[in-house]
Amino acid sequence: MNCLCLQHLLRGIKWAQGPALLRHLPITVDHLMVIQHSLDLPTRDHVMLWAACCLRFFGFLLAGEFTVNSIIDLNTHMTVSDLHADSLVNPSCFKVCIRCSKTDPFRMGCDVYLGRGLGAVCHITALGSYLSLHGSAPGLLFMFSNGCPLTRQQLPSSVQSILNEARYSGSYSGHSFRIGAVTTAAVQGVPDHLIKTLGR
Repeated sequence: MNCLCLQHLLRGIKWAQGPALLRHLPITVDHLMVIQHSLDLPTRDHVMLWAACCLRFFGFLLAGEFTVNSIIDLNTHMTVSDLHADSLVNPSCFKVCIRCSKTDPFRMGCDVYLGRGLGAVCHITALGSYLSLHGSAPGLLFMFSNGCPLTRQQLPSSVQSILNEARYSGSYSGHSFRIGAVTTAAVQGVPDHLIKTLGR
């Protein structure tokens, strides 16, 4: 066995035997309901955080697809114009334009469609409520009331604090949303190939 093969083997063993404490737990619909009830939703920043949680979960989004982790670039970061509703009054569907992603190395872009569901958590209502507060002014989609963008670290940090206060133990990260979305879809009987498509 050559050195390169041995390095890959050892790396795989190290990952498989990693400490359980470092593994992040999935965020499910039950967690989303706890988050929703913990937020003061008339408050603009809380409405924004709730909309971001819903978009990330139901859209299977990666952190870099809708948050900012560097200097703001309106050519790559998600803006208000990237979210389109089928109705301004009572939307039933949103088209989300993802400009760039690590799963899209050539930056071809991708559209994700979100329809109204039947569950206890309504992501369409969450997004519509936030857009009504944000308005149509151009700029980043997810912004705090003080003008600062929602960063890659802020959403999982806020969620971790909420779940800790609600006595949920364990570690939750931004990736917990995608893990939970995949788990939820599988439990609902969505075929593997469609889950892969949803996750791009």
